[in-house]
Amino acid sequence: MLNTEDKGLFADLANPVRLEILKILQTTPSTQSKLSSDLDMTIQGLQRHIGLLLKSGLIRKDADGNLLLSSVGIAALEQIPTFLFLSKYQNYFQDHDFSGIPKKLVQRLGDLYECEFIDDVMETWQRGKEICENCEEYLVAVTFMQPIEFFDSVKIKLEKGVRFKLGFPENRFVAKGYSQKRVEVGWDDAIKNGQVEEFFVKNVPVTVLVTEKEALLLFSNTKTGQIDGSSAFYSKKKYFRRWCLDLFDYYYHELERIDTPPMQEV
Repeated sequence: MLNTEDKGLFADLANPVRLEILKILQTTPSTQSKLSSDLDMTIQGLQRHIGLLLKSGLIRKDADGNLLLSSVGIAALEQIPTFLFLSKYQNYFQDHDFSGIPKKLVQRLGDLYECEFIDDVMETWQRGKEICENCEEYLVAVTFMQPIEFFDSVKIKLEKGVRFKLGFPENRFVAKGYSQKRVEVGWDDAIKNGQVEEFFVKNVPVTVLVTEKEALLLFSNTKTGQIDGSSAFYSKKKYFRRWCLDLFDYYYHELERIDTPPMQEV
């Protein structure tokens, strides 16, 4: 059961003034007068917020009367990016879910907060293509498909030493001419010499594409049960890339592999 103390804590995290106080105290302890100056508020206006933060246990006073974060406050601030991410994209996640994403990464959704949301199928497609063209060291991905256009820049990338690791589901479909195209650009030879690795798992209900520079992430649509290629999250930020790379590592290291299924060209 949710008690009144819990309601107070979440209300404090949702209030912009009290959230700003917490962020200031995250850096250094402070006094009411200093906070009043930093926030351009009167002491009287600030005291109510301070009182509520003390009551909820997010802050405390030291022996000298300075205000600082409590252990609860420190832990709560770590979760704020997750709250902000889910709040910002609440409408999107009404019909998209976290299928295929391990619990440990769902708990770190705040790492995705600094990103660009792409809400156009052609732009999503183009951004994925550009990521492939921009990589200089490596490209790793788990995806339900490998478009034949992917190979347009692969030959040059292979010649420059770029390494690839790609994971697919057992029901991967590819375009007609795919098998011939991968031979022409040297993809199969690169697999033999270890520059390219392909692996297969039972199911891939998410798509993630990561390079040393940037990352792209697509979720499943709950209405169709399939990955939604009409929208995506994109970023060059370190934490976003780290989260996406950890998702790839989950598929690469933790899921059971299956034998390479026959390709179905359609």
